Amino acid sequence: MLFIDLFLLILLLRSLFNCIFAIGFLKWIEGQQQAAVSSPDRLIIILPVYKEERSIDAALVRLSELLDVAGNCAAIVVGSSRERSGVDPRNLTLSLAEKAKVERDLSVTIVEDPDQNSNRAKQINYALATIDGSPAKSWILTLDIDSKVPRRVIHLIRSGMAQDAGIMHVPALFLDNFSKLSVLQKGQALYQSRWTITHECRRMLLHRWTGQMHYHLVGHGLCIELQQLLSVGMFPAASILEDVHLGYICSVLNRKVHIVPEFELADSPVTYIEGWRQQYRWAAGVQQYLYFLGQLRGRLADYPFLIRFKAVFFALQGMLNSISWNTSAYLLVAITVSALLGGTLPALYLLCYFGEFAICLCYFWRRDLIDSWDFFFSPFYLIFELLKRSVPANFAALSSIIGIKHRLKKAEH
Repeated sequence: MLFIDLFLLILLLRSLFNCIFAIGFLKWIEGQQQAAVSSPDRLIIILPVYKEERSIDAALVRLSELLDVAGNCAAIVVGSSRERSGVDPRNLTLSLAEKAKVERDLSVTIVEDPDQNSNRAKQINYALATIDGSPAKSWILTLDIDSKVPRRVIHLIRSGMAQDAGIMHVPALFLDNFSKLSVLQKGQALYQSRWTITHECRRMLLHRWTGQMHYHLVGHGLCIELQQLLSVGMFPAASILEDVHLGYICSVLNRKVHIVPEFELADSPVTYIEGWRQQYRWAAGVQQYLYFLGQLRGRLADYPFLIRFKAVFFALQGMLNSISWNTSAYLLVAITVSALLGGTLPALYLLCYFGEFAICLCYFWRRDLIDSWDFFFSPFYLIFELLKRSVPANFAALSSIIGIKHRLKKAEH
């Protein structure tokens, strides 16, 4: 009983801290002014694409708008030869990109990774190999096909470049297509957007302040000095989630992340099956922390003991997060039952836990990212998401345990 009370107290304190952090972080975001300084260094925007024939034209329009304000900026759209098939030998996405480039007179380089086993990491690494000039004077910004980046972000990134930020992160809210989502998928969009604030950004800032918390990078909205990226070994192409793996490496090596004080808007999966696929893939990816550790240990032989200790410590943190995902839905049910039976600690925990969501939902509503109707019904959207969220993770874990190869299919945009 004492162990359970201690466990609930830890959960309560964590959620209370998340509430305080969310309030402070959102106030900080809103209080930031336009960047005052700008770097002359080169910024290269990289957009990896695969079977995006429905979205490529709109993505190139958004890309050209960013290029108009960036100055000393280039863009590379990188496709994959695995999009070609015996039935249709064309790369349809890149064919449409080439057509749009000519029609709109876009200053975009379009390349194709020839590797038939290519993935997102390999595509980005291939695009990086085409860049000439000094890595110390070049920065890359990776985006996704559905990324909607405000122009102000480019000015803020250039300001960070001038201050040698090294690694910058543009946090994303997955609410751009919120009005088009089903009731089932609205909960996933809200949950993931809240997670960006109270977990993703919190971990990055705790690492900056203490050095004792691992973080993961996010492939869309990641801006990193090319020399830094080369020094840590590029994007890990053998991992399920290359950005999570890269974030683990960078956090072990004590590379600090600077958060860009503006949100990128992105889409959330429209259908339940697409949402399932996305969560299954993410869950499978974050189960690989012991693999990350095994890949990194050989490279750390000559590093100080503290760095080698962090490699183990951060891998254990990552595995603990994976276990938390696999059990969170069932744990929430148990805590709710305990609270209904008169438990004080469970009730206080639920108050703080749902307080995290309430703070974020108020911000989304104030920013007109969700309307008043959805704001009112958001608790019902979230209840379903909270109750089913562990299930895709359970299937991913079961597949790993019994040796079934993960069927990882990209979510449609």
